Amino acid sequence: MKAIYTPIKTNQKLSCDFCPNVGEGKSDYEIKIRDKETNSFMFSTFICEGCKVDKYDNNQISSCEECGALLRRTDIQFKSCFFCNTIKKKYGDEWFAEEETDNVFSKLENQLHELSLEHKQLETSHVEAIEGTLEASKNWYERKHKEEIIPLKDKSKRLSNENKKLKSQVEELENQLLGVEETSKKARRLSNENRELKEKVLGLETEIEKYKGETLNLKPGISQLKSDILELEAKLERMLANTELQTQQEQPPK
Repeated sequence: MKAIYTPIKTNQKLSCDFCPNVGEGKSDYEIKIRDKETNSFMFSTFICEGCKVDKYDNNQISSCEECGALLRRTDIQFKSCFFCNTIKKKYGDEWFAEEETDNVFSKLENQLHELSLEHKQLETSHVEAIEGTLEASKNWYERKHKEEIIPLKDKSKRLSNENKKLKSQVEELENQLLGVEETSKKARRLSNENRELKEKVLGLETEIEKYKGETLNLKPGISQLKSDILELEAKLERMLANTELQTQQEQPPK
């Protein structure tokens, strides 16, 4: 029996069977291994892009001593592939006999077919369960969105509008407060000026009273002075009259 293999691009991101460590690489290709003589499917293995380029394309991957299939990381210690190891464990070395080979392959293909059907059923059930969960989640979200989120959005919008109004009122009050402060400052300034004016008026009133007192004190002196002046004027007139008379007397007769 001789194995042949064909790499096919896959979207299944499984662990690469040829990377040194488990989980180191994710599969980019599925390698389907078949019996070259009967074209019967044997098994699949998975390989990442890096291992395909570095190992598979350069024939750097060891092959099974029994059938020539590629040896995965877990098969190297046995020097035979998963397929051959499985047959040996179940049927022993007699599977190599040509007359038994077809029966073995037929049984394995049936088992693989049954496993494939079970796998599909499990996938379908899993997908249906996931879809059911997603649908339930979607319904729950829509209900929550309708019952809670939309009212919260409306409340948030209403509070935002109220907040804007409050901000406007606060700004208006602040402007009014500034006006009150300016008015208060002006009132204090006018009060100070008024107090200063009052002090000046009191000073002037004091000086006026002082001058009034002095004026009253001067009145008797003024009256006496006027009397003295009148007396002096009378004396002066008498003196002028006497002088004029003497002058006339002293002039020689004509």
